[in-house]
Amino acid sequence: MEMRGGATHGAGKRQRANRNDETIVYLSREALVELVGFEGAARIVEQFGGTRLWIPRIESDGHQSMVRRLGYQIAYALAAEYGGEQVDLPARRRSDQIVDLHQQGLPVAEIVRRTGYTRRHVHRVLRLTGDKCHPVTASHAGG
Repeated sequence: MEMRGGATHGAGKRQRANRNDETIVYLSREALVELVGFEGAARIVEQFGGTRLWIPRIESDGHQSMVRRLGYQIAYALAAEYGGEQVDLPARRRSDQIVDLHQQGLPVAEIVRRTGYTRRHVHRVLRLTGDKCHPVTASHAGG
């Protein structure tokens, strides 16, 4: 696969590869955050992370489907920047699930049960991401 350009979109990588007359844009997490903000990038990655996605042009039938899944502002920003192109989106990090569950208020013991990770790993991820573990109370006992 021949790499073309190596253009950057802000702080994130936006590389284009030409493969069989097909241009594919490789987006980094940072490029998505710059384009649609942290929450928008998280929503995109949750819906489509790790996949190659064709981005429809603004106001096409496909664009309306994207609006329904991601909301107007996010879909519009994607279409304005990448409409008519295929993009490879970054995969959801495995640690994202731990942080999401923790931010929903689940105790560590329940996160361990749902994810299959060890208690030690859950605590490590929460420490590295800056999330504080819930204090052990009667409702969180064993967490």
